[in-house]
Amino acid sequence: MIHKVNTYINTNMVRSIILLLIVCTLSACSGWDSESKELFHKSCMNDAKASGMDEAVAKSRCDCRLEKIMKKYPDVDDALMNIEKVIQDPEVQECK
Repeated sequence: MIHKVNTYINTNMVRSIILLLIVCTLSACSGWDSESKELFHKSCMNDAKASGMDEAVAKSRCDCRLEKIMKKYPDVDDALMNIEKVIQDPEVQECK
């Protein structure tokens, strides 16, 4: 069961980051502009709510994930270049 949950979480995070990658490729992102943050957060929220998560809990988790990713990767391009590390990062995964 835990493996199934972790796989679901990783799959959803990948979707959020891939969507962010597409937008950044089209708009030449540097740093974490408001559009990049909003896109990640919206995608994360949609995935969390689709899994049945309460909106307040989903917001808390998505805020936590975004904060930790931005702290480790101040430039969104760096986060995207290290997508596997981001997905597997224990600190990001511990966001509840």
